[in-house]
Amino acid sequence: MSTPNKVLLQQTLTYIKRYPDTWYQGDWSLQTDCGTAHCFAGWAVKLGGVTLDEDDEVLRASLPSPDELQKHIDDDPASPGYVHVSVAARHLLGLTPEQAEELFSGANAVEDLERIVAELCADASTGSDSDVAKAGG
Repeated sequence: MSTPNKVLLQQTLTYIKRYPDTWYQGDWSLQTDCGTAHCFAGWAVKLGGVTLDEDDEVLRASLPSPDELQKHIDDDPASPGYVHVSVAARHLLGLTPEQAEELFSGANAVEDLERIVAELCADASTGSDSDVAKAGG
């Protein structure tokens, strides 16, 4: 069982609260009049330092431990070598599929994100801190 990455969870939430015009929970990436808005998963991937290609696709090889990730997903035959942003974000954040589903829900308001992140960080505090430093800082 993985431990939630408290650093990246908090970094992502802080970014969304500081720059609300760059956040749109209904889609991982959306062009707006002010630039590009991302959902929580999209910002976690961007802030987690993952390299995206020119189409903002997540290249499997750019993820930490791509071999470990292979155990959890299969390549999409239409896009071999790429993974969906939600899968990459779940991997970077150290979440279970159920935790990711709750956090990445398009119905979440900022208040929901605050509550969920607080719960995940509390859970992480009761476990090992070995995965916490993965976000870099």
